[in-house]
Amino acid sequence: MSAQLWSETVRTDAQYEYMVFPRVIAAAERAWHKAEWELDYQATRTYSQESNYVDQAALTKDFNRFANALGQRELNKLAKANVHYRLPVPGAVIEQGKLYMNSAFPGVALQYSLDRGASWQSYELNRAPSVSGEIWIRSVDYQAQRASRVTTLTSKN
Repeated sequence: MSAQLWSETVRTDAQYEYMVFPRVIAAAERAWHKAEWELDYQATRTYSQESNYVDQAALTKDFNRFANALGQRELNKLAKANVHYRLPVPGAVIEQGKLYMNSAFPGVALQYSLDRGASWQSYELNRAPSVSGEIWIRSVDYQAQRASRVTTLTSKN
């Protein structure tokens, strides 16, 4: 098992941490944890997304367990240790004038701005706000001290 970082342009410890975390946690998880859904390699099989050898329900359950642990516990530990980790940009869509957002890691807070980042509002699951124009979105850590890269959506209204 290996997890590379091409470090030619990494100049500071903070930049290194940002490039490595939380991905190195996922690499470590895969290295030490053999999940119930994993199969022993067989040279005669062709493995692909379509092969159906893996129990997809068990894989999804295992990933959800990992994503929840990372988002609700491990990222908080990194923040408390002052590790400069990268937060993922949230997924978002605007449908019928309503903003819907989600994150790969449950427990990570989501925010949106209707005024180009001058003020940020917390996004609440199951309460899609009405929006129009250009919307800025980001995810933030539990203390709202660290934020993901900001991306934009434009409402078609």
